[in-house]
Amino acid sequence: MAAAEHPGQGYASAEALGLPSGFHATDPQIYGRRVPRELFAKLRCSAPIWWNPQRRGADGFDDEGFWVVSKHDDIKDISRRSDIFSSHMNGAVPRLEEGISAEEFETTKTVLISQDAPEHTKLRNLVSRLFTPRGMAALRDVLEQRAERIVRAALDGGEGEFVLGGEARRSKVGSTKPGDELPRQHVDNRFAILLARLHDLRQRRPAERTHP
Repeated sequence: MAAAEHPGQGYASAEALGLPSGFHATDPQIYGRRVPRELFAKLRCSAPIWWNPQRRGADGFDDEGFWVVSKHDDIKDISRRSDIFSSHMNGAVPRLEEGISAEEFETTKTVLISQDAPEHTKLRNLVSRLFTPRGMAALRDVLEQRAERIVRAALDGGEGEFVLGGEARRSKVGSTKPGDELPRQHVDNRFAILLARLHDLRQRRPAERTHP
């Protein structure tokens, strides 16, 4: 693309907006300790729609940047306009590995947040059935029972790892990683239920027959 045709042509640099030199809105380093609210406040004030340049091929994307939208009303409008804006075209994952293959890139677009209507609506409705008030109340009892079993097993083991204050720390409780076990069991269970429901939906469809 010629410089004159570049979508960010004429937009202010990060430094001109009072942002750190080389500011990149998807850089995980700026979110490491906190949400950089003051940086996005500057964007909302000076450039609510701002072109964030990047090197072609960086973060797995074959382009030279992306638009950063920082005002709530604009974001809300964009989220409702799937006829114009797409989560699926380039996916909703902000950073990928450099050199990712086309097949690997397509795989990242299969998750719910990277779908557009009507596929997104169908899948969201299916998943949301797992999170009704009644379902969550039943889930609470199951998780409490599992948590009790995990901690009891950890006590019997002698030592293990728990997640405390955002950091994994050793504790003389349990021989495995009790801090990982409960979320792992929960995700496995939810995934199994979702697969069962998908299988049930497929079984309801008329069977496709092939003829010689």
